[in-house]
Amino acid sequence: MVVTIMGEQLRGYRLVGEEYVVNPDPISQQLGLRMEVVGTSLNFYRLGDGDKLSI
Repeated sequence: MVVTIMGEQLRGYRLVGEEYVVNPDPISQQLGLRMEVVGTSLNFYRLGDGDKLSI
């Protein structure tokens, strides 16, 4: 999944075949993470337990 931040919106894309399509959920199954924009920060949370990653 490719993630771009435009303004205050988080928009993810997923490769389907040879095309990127918008992923409506800010989730990366490959990484096992949910992403969230808070102000000017990008926070990451584990899908399994919801814990926020410290980076």
